[in-house]
Order: sequence, then C-alpha cells, then structure tokens
Amino acid sequence: MRAKTRIPLPLNWVLVLALGFYLTAPGLSAPVESGFLVVKYGDESASPELAAEFLEKLATFLGAPIDRGPLKGWIANTPAEAARILRDAHPILLLGPPGLYLELELQQQLPMEVLVQVPRMGATSERYVLVAPKKSELSVENLRGELVRTVFAFDRTYLERVVFPASFQPGVDFQLEPSTNMADEIFLLLEVPEESAASALLLDTELALFFQQDDMVWPELKVVWQSEELPRDLVVAVGSEWTSTEIQRLKRHLLGMKDDPGGAEILELMSSDGLVPCNFELLERARAKYRRSP
Repeated sequence: MRAKTRIPLPLNWVLVLALGFYLTAPGLSAPVESGFLVVKYGDESASPELAAEFLEKLATFLGAPIDRGPLKGWIANTPAEAARILRDAHPILLLGPPGLYLELELQQQLPMEVLVQVPRMGATSERYVLVAPKKSELSVENLRGELVRTVFAFDRTYLERVVFPASFQPGVDFQLEPSTNMADEIFLLLEVPEESAASALLLDTELALFFQQDDMVWPELKVVWQSEELPRDLVVAVGSEWTSTEIQRLKRHLLGMKDDPGGAEILELMSSDGLVPCNFELLERARAKYRRSP
C-alpha cells in the first residue's frame, strides 16, 4: 500500500444551501439581504476560505430565477456551526443532508416543501458501510464492543435513528469516534493495525466511492455491514415567504441545471450529472425511522 496521504476532500461534497433574510433594523420589513449556507459534515474543505470561489458561482446561479437582491454565502462543516448559522440567518431554502431536513421538520418551526434531490458520483441513493481489513476475521456479529471511526463531524441522531437498526446502535453495541483524517485511518487499519485502536471504519457512499478508486486500498478491505438504501441530499423550500411562483421557478431552474452553462460547471464540481425529482419513497422511510422514540 502506498504511503498515507490526506484525502483531498473536494468542495463538490456540498450538502446544504439556505436562503434567508436579515432585517436592517427592528420593526423594518425592507430592505433585506439574501444568502445561502453550504454545509458538509466532516469535510475539512467546507470552510469560507477554501469555498469562496464555489460560493460565488453558486450565488450567481441561485439568484437567477428569483428577485431578492445579491446572495450572500455561508459555509459550515459541523452540526453545531450549521445550527448557529441556520438560527441566525433565518434560512428559507435548504439543499442538504436529509437528516438536517428531518430535524427541522420535527421542530415544526416553519413550513417546508421538498423540491429536488442531488445525485453525486452516479449514486441516486445513499448507503453507509462498515469496512474492515479483508484479512481479518471481523464480521458484523463480532463487531459488538469494538471501536469504529468515521469523519470528524457527523449527525449522530440520524445515524442512530435512520442509518443503524435498533439492534446495532453506536454507543450501545459498538463505540463510534470521529477522525480528522480517514486516509490515515485506512493506512493504520491495513498497515499498522497495532497502532490503530479502530476495528472498522464507517464510510458514506461518496467516501466509499473515493476509496474504491484506489486499487491498492479497496481490494484490501471488506464490507462487513451496509445500511439500507437511504435518500440523497435534498433541496427544500422553507418558510411561508416563498410564493408558489418562486417555488416553481426554483424547481425548474434546479432541474435544468445541467443545461445551464454556469449550472453545468457547478455540477461538475459537485460530481453530479444533474438534479432530479425527489425519491419520496426513500424519504418517507427515513422520516418514519427518524420520528421513532430514541
């Protein structure tokens, strides 16, 4: 196996956008400042410095079908930071992980309408996998009590309620810890297991596809467990401020993204062939699990 390297986590892992308003002073209804928030849990590249150019392109595309003035972009890579920005920015358009949408829906603070979903790297649905060294005897049956590592920030509630079954829970049946570098974790797991406390790694679809491209890594791993099929990222209109006309314009604009020169450029950065209608069957399954008692 080659020397360990840092995963070049690209900005194409963008998972959340939020369009919101700020009043210039208490009691005033205008003017307002429009903006969007980009969130990718556990992505070190999801920072204002690294994402500046992408945010600028995205602002131009998103602003085209609506008349709300210049768009401002925010970005975050942890649930805490995302929650802070969402709270302060009063977002009314979300494009992001289904777990965030389900959390906001459960809070019932604002009306929401799902517009489209976001396939990436050819994947129209999500699956999480647990991988271990192929040469090990580890299986999901004897993973209980062992340590699993995943990206440095993740939605634990979504993992507990939707991704993992009730009979196999993080913090109960196995330990789950964050890691700042999954490439290093793979290296330790395969090459120097005595230095790696983890017995397995939890990967989402995109991270699994990333490692599958390395023919010196993936053949040395085995999948010991995989989740059920789950929904991909969503684009959701949030809030009563949206008119039906704006919602329809946005939906058409997003579905036609691949035919727009600027949109196609953004899609290429996102490793997506184009936005598609939401798979409501998968979303409803996830919703039912998310709403179960913890």
